[in-house]
Amino acid sequence: MAQKAKSAVERALRIVEKSSRVRIQDLRDNIGARTSGRQVTKRANQAGHTRGALQHAAKPPLGW
Repeated sequence: MAQKAKSAVERALRIVEKSSRVRIQDLRDNIGARTSGRQVTKRANQAGHTRGALQHAAKPPLGW
């Protein structure tokens, strides 16, 4: 019988080791996933327009 995993990380590593398509070399840290510094709030990201104006603005045609 297999040993019980001590943590979720160990359990995930066992699953990765057993799978055929995923290699441990492919699992690198995604630097862009964690941002450091100031996050922009939704109020500051509207460039002078209200939310309704952004929702009802003219949109490009489909497939553009």
